[in-house]
Amino acid sequence: DSYMLGTQVSLFANIARKEMHGVQLSAVYNGSKEHFEGAQASAVVNYAKSFDGVQVAAAANVTKDKSSGLQISPSLNYAGDTLSGMQLAAGINCARKTKAQVSAAMNVASESNVQATAAMNIAGKSDVQASAAMNIAKKSAVQATAAMNIAGESDVQVSTLNIAGKLDKAQVGILNITGKASGRQVGLVNICGDCEKTPVGLINIVGNGVWSATASMNEMGAFGLSFRMGTPYLFTAFEGARLIEKGSHFKKFSDIYETGVGLGTQFGKYGSHFELEYMLLTARTLDVECDEDGEEVKVEFEDDDGPNFRHRLRLSYTTQVFPFLGLSVGGTLNWATIGYADKVWLKPRAEYHDDFGSEKHAGRWWPGFYAAVTVGKF
Repeated sequence: DSYMLGTQVSLFANIARKEMHGVQLSAVYNGSKEHFEGAQASAVVNYAKSFDGVQVAAAANVTKDKSSGLQISPSLNYAGDTLSGMQLAAGINCARKTKAQVSAAMNVASESNVQATAAMNIAGKSDVQASAAMNIAKKSAVQATAAMNIAGESDVQVSTLNIAGKLDKAQVGILNITGKASGRQVGLVNICGDCEKTPVGLINIVGNGVWSATASMNEMGAFGLSFRMGTPYLFTAFEGARLIEKGSHFKKFSDIYETGVGLGTQFGKYGSHFELEYMLLTARTLDVECDEDGEEVKVEFEDDDGPNFRHRLRLSYTTQVFPFLGLSVGGTLNWATIGYADKVWLKPRAEYHDDFGSEKHAGRWWPGFYAAVTVGKF
């Protein structure tokens, strides 16, 4: 007899010492020291050196060698070698290689076609990982979760936080981080060491892209500092400026300051380039105290006065004087609105502007200019 054929039923344990084809049913333990074909069902543990069929246990299903079929457990499924089939658990699934793992807690595999869980997936290589918390893989085609994806190499990642050493197609999330990307990053914050495509987001930090700081003066008599991050196709700009008091000969600031954020393009060019930028700025007033010599000794933000808003569209040209140093000049179109203030304070220093709107919806527009010095990579 080369194998056993039939059914084993026990209140405690069933053990097949050679290959068995059939069914094992027990309250505690089913075991097969050789290959098992059929169904094992136990209230505690099922073990087979290899199997072709189904293992169902309340505590653990274990197989050592290459197997085919289905493991179902509320606690643990373990396959020491390839399982051509599925593991289904409320607790943990663990396999060297399997087609599918579905659990409520954790899936672990050296290689898996599909992993789905409410908590964590871990794989050396996976086609699809889906979870509510975390996916980790050395190489993955698709990772999707609500919290965090981590991969050495990934085609697609969708999550709140995505981290990949190499990205081939897309990252979509709140924070995306990758060392090298041939695909696209789409998120609130994108960080990329070496990008072939322009990231799309509010803050884009690109190692081989644009990162520069600019000091500027404009027609309002405002001294501004801005920072730009992104690529020459699309960059994000953050700006802060404070108006110089009229008649002070550039020795004293007024109590009006602006902060803003915008988007712009260098039309894909590095070095000397034309530039188009849109920025939305918020203007507020400061509470400034000066000493007897007119020097500022205390500066506080004034909360009582509401802000003005200014939309600015700017076209400029930057010439690269030296590596990492450029000079810029350009023209602007400005549209200031009353916002939540009692009047529109913003205007060009030379008083050329056109007012429009009603008392509660007052606005003002004017053309302007600016000159700047830029340092960094641009």
